[in-house]
Amino acid sequence: MKKQAGKIAIIVLAVVLLVIWGFSSKPENIDVKVAKCIGERADLYTVYGCSVCDRQEELFGNNSQYLTIINCVDDTKKCREVGIETVPTWIVNGEKYVGFKSYEFVRAITGC
Repeated sequence: MKKQAGKIAIIVLAVVLLVIWGFSSKPENIDVKVAKCIGERADLYTVYGCSVCDRQEELFGNNSQYLTIINCVDDTKKCREVGIETVPTWIVNGEKYVGFKSYEFVRAITGC
């Protein structure tokens, strides 16, 4: 019984460490041209204090400066006009994509 409990504890610890590593890993090497292209073709809606929004921006590292990021605390009118209900939300060509999205996904939906 003790051996089984020890194995379960090791598995749980491994899963927890993998999850922590996944959330703390460095941003991918995002090309500046791609980030600029995404910034021209997509809007990212966020709010202050949203950890998922922060992770979405951090995915682009220093190149997040080229994204078009609308904070719904600062620009409630714009967010209301486009019907933002959940953040983060990407809007590309009038289509909403809610939640955290991978770099590859954002690149694909923008055609960048």
